[in-house]
Amino acid sequence: MGFLGNGAPDAADLNLLAQLSVLFLLLVGVLLAKISLFNVHGRFMIALIGFQFFAVFVWMLPSLLRNLGALGSGGTGTGITLFHVFAGSIAFAFVIAAAAHYTNVQLKWTMRLALSAWILVIIFGIAFYAHYYLGII
Repeated sequence: MGFLGNGAPDAADLNLLAQLSVLFLLLVGVLLAKISLFNVHGRFMIALIGFQFFAVFVWMLPSLLRNLGALGSGGTGTGITLFHVFAGSIAFAFVIAAAAHYTNVQLKWTMRLALSAWILVIIFGIAFYAHYYLGII
């Protein structure tokens, strides 16, 4: 039983709280850009992206690989998982594209797309947690 009091392992509870924190910090990063603190915004977002890469490669990807066989069972959980993985892949592609921007207009739109995809990833991650550990989706 996880420390949030349900059937999730501690690591899943910790990851959920970390990802909710990431959502809040993403919004802080958007605010930094809106008030034209671009250097602070850039460093802040690079740190956040670094944390996300860490979370994906230390927790999420190994968990996906360990449970790959379960994806063949179909159903709601499989759909949530696949959308989560797909949105995450798209978000990372946009983040990498933002790092290789050519003009400020391209960068602005690429970052907006990355933010939108990242928010979808977090929504599907919450749905994943709710489905597998709370049994409510």
